[in-house]
Amino acid sequence: MLNDSGIVEFVSRKGRLELVRLIVSKAREKAVADRQQNRKVGRIGYLDDVAKNLGISRDSVKKWLAQEYQASDKVAQKLVIVAMTQAKEETTRILMEEFEEHKRRIDSYTASLLVKS
Repeated sequence: MLNDSGIVEFVSRKGRLELVRLIVSKAREKAVADRQQNRKVGRIGYLDDVAKNLGISRDSVKKWLAQEYQASDKVAQKLVIVAMTQAKEETTRILMEEFEEHKRRIDSYTASLLVKS
């Protein structure tokens, strides 16, 4: 598990959704590649693989993709870990965009406080 530094608290609903989509995309690519190489592929679908890797239900994955709800901080930590192992550069890009957005918001907020003073 990640060091509980609170970093995932800065990953927004949008960022968490991007991470879920990235993980699902990688799982789908793997399933297609397995089929193309005639590897024995069980009846378990790629969404089931994603759910298992994250320690959640398949329904939870589907609800995230449908934007019915977002991952908790605990599961968001798992999202980051799984995404980093599957697509480090893309995951880093998503996280950096999230942190830059928070920085913009903080800068805007603090600037508005200075103007009001």
